[in-house]
Amino acid sequence: MSTKSTSAVLLSGLCLALIPTRAFASQLLVDYNLVGFIGTTDSICPNPTRVSLFLEHDSEDFTQVLQLGVGQQYWAAGDSGTYDFTPTNTQYFKDFASLLTDGQDELLLEYLYVEDCGGGNIGGDAESSRLRGAPDLIGSNLEFIRLVVNNISREPYTPPCDCGPGTRFDANINWQFWGTPVPEPTTLTLLFIIALLRRHRRVPFGRVLCTRLSA
Repeated sequence: MSTKSTSAVLLSGLCLALIPTRAFASQLLVDYNLVGFIGTTDSICPNPTRVSLFLEHDSEDFTQVLQLGVGQQYWAAGDSGTYDFTPTNTQYFKDFASLLTDGQDELLLEYLYVEDCGGGNIGGDAESSRLRGAPDLIGSNLEFIRLVVNNISREPYTPPCDCGPGTRFDANINWQFWGTPVPEPTTLTLLFIIALLRRHRRVPFGRVLCTRLSA
């Protein structure tokens, strides 16, 4: 077999290996559970009924802050379910996703807000801790963030301050980050080989791989 034929056979095999039969499906990249609460006072927030859960990304010096999903979905006591924050339904999603995949170990915080009243963060940590990455989800394509609400509870609350009775909301939730992970080393090696083969051939890559070989 000639050198030219050998190269053609190799390229044909790579064509079969690299052209998927269907698009890559989103995978669960990482998730974590969180339990927290927020308390209000009746003088400021009389008879509150719903809360919002969202995320915040902070730079290490807290000079750059970006929030995701503020007031986008509300939950009442006894509610459970899921909600997906996506590029199409969530403002600044792409910017937020970029911050979680840029290789910088900054801060990821979780917030619980009472509707029309306010609230605060119920958790937070470095990205390397929350996302268990190196240090974040660098290299991955983050496609959506899923909030799983296991339970929301509401009960009377007496704040530590001398400001009268209030209401307490407790949240038991799970944050999930879905997308396409960093390619496996084997895939990267194949892509490198393809790049070298393309460099040394005049015929466009797609036509070489997918054209029937002559006998």
